[in-house]
Amino acid sequence: MKNINVGIIGAGLGLRCIFPKFRDIANVNIAGILASNYSHTLEIADRYKLSNACKSVEEMCAMPGIDLICVASPTKYHFEQASYVIANNIHMLCEKPLCLNFGQTQRLIDLFEGTEKLCLIDLELRFNPYFKKVKELIECTLGRIYFIQVHFQSSLYRDDSIKNTWNLDGSMGGGIRLAIFPHLLDLLLFWLGDKQCISLKGFMSSLDASNKTSDFCSADLCFENDISVHLSASAVGFGDKAFSIIIMGEKGVATFDLDKKLLFNSDAVCVDIPDYYNESESIFRSSFGCYARSIIDAIRNDKRNTSFTTGEEMLRLHRLLEDVQLSADSGREIVYRQAEKNLF
Repeated sequence: MKNINVGIIGAGLGLRCIFPKFRDIANVNIAGILASNYSHTLEIADRYKLSNACKSVEEMCAMPGIDLICVASPTKYHFEQASYVIANNIHMLCEKPLCLNFGQTQRLIDLFEGTEKLCLIDLELRFNPYFKKVKELIECTLGRIYFIQVHFQSSLYRDDSIKNTWNLDGSMGGGIRLAIFPHLLDLLLFWLGDKQCISLKGFMSSLDASNKTSDFCSADLCFENDISVHLSASAVGFGDKAFSIIIMGEKGVATFDLDKKLLFNSDAVCVDIPDYYNESESIFRSSFGCYARSIIDAIRNDKRNTSFTTGEEMLRLHRLLEDVQLSADSGREIVYRQAEKNLF
């Protein structure tokens, strides 16, 4: 089995999630780390016995035998760092969102099209076994879909005691909209395929306007075939974390939450759960464990997984993500095109 060498840029999410999940895979070596300053990089390399404490993205790309570089730095640095990795013909995984604005995102995705290497975005929920099963229910069991609701809540996104996080800094890409909405939008694109969004109405609020970040974000979207969608994410609730899904179709209702898991018409749905999936972890961390293995398999086999988010989907997602803020700021609904009514 081929050894895969992985470099990680970023000492926040990169260390908390990306590092352990790649390290758990057989014959995967975390070859190097690059943090926000070199003294911190040296500290991390010493703590985890890493052979390369890098001073720059240029130094990381020059490491002999490097196969994959994960860009998990603050969003404002993504374009420069990801562009350099692509130019050096190295597989790349970039944190979401790709960039702070749609123009840079489009330029970066254009670079993706010019390389044979994997250029991926860190949107892992579509690799979660429960959400893969949801896609199967949508395609084979629920019949015509007419309503989807997805809600996430965690007050951890306002916890300023977490080290090496920029959740409360809008200039770095913080806020619940940029942290969570890419995941929710990507699930929609995964489940609904090529169905296009007809209209969008966004709402955002913040406990502290000086941070220029969102603590609550919601969006009502209409997709082709009269599919009504409501998405919401909150960092201001108290109590346990919440991740809940309701999908209504003409043949029944599918639901998911962190306690009861996946149900169809109130009955438990059988889902194949891999041995390495950890139910006690957050939904994002356990999902990334599945995604990381798919990435390594794709590199080893030189074959792209058909479930990877495509460049076209990334563009659609980032357009919707930016329009949520545009709609929230203006108070207006954004209409992409006139819906064709689907009469019963």
